[in-house]
Amino acid sequence: MFEFLPVPISVYCFSLVLGVTAPLLIFFMLRPALKHFLASIFADARIEAFWQQVILLVMLLSALSAAVRYRPDVALLADSVALTFSLADSVQTILEMLLYAVFALFLPLLATYAVLHATRARTPRGE
Repeated sequence: MFEFLPVPISVYCFSLVLGVTAPLLIFFMLRPALKHFLASIFADARIEAFWQQVILLVMLLSALSAAVRYRPDVALLADSVALTFSLADSVQTILEMLLYAVFALFLPLLATYAVLHATRARTPRGE
């Protein structure tokens, strides 16, 4: 895909492409369940859309921040095995930042969901 570019630029481009595609892929995999989850918390569709956009933005920015920081050493560029492991470390960092962002986003939402629906689970259906 990046064969025509010099090695340092192609490695950096790979990191950037992964930093964009990983959060998009995860977001669109979670989107149907996320819509239902947000609808159970918020009553307004505009607020649900806002939270979906916030979640997508935070996921994208967290992964991109890790992707932009990736800088391989000059010594690694000559050795293909070392470069492969360096790219694997970059992928790990990108996915790690994405995981932290998902936890940071969903823990408050899960707490809100638990508070809103805890009383509903304890009350009898007749009330």
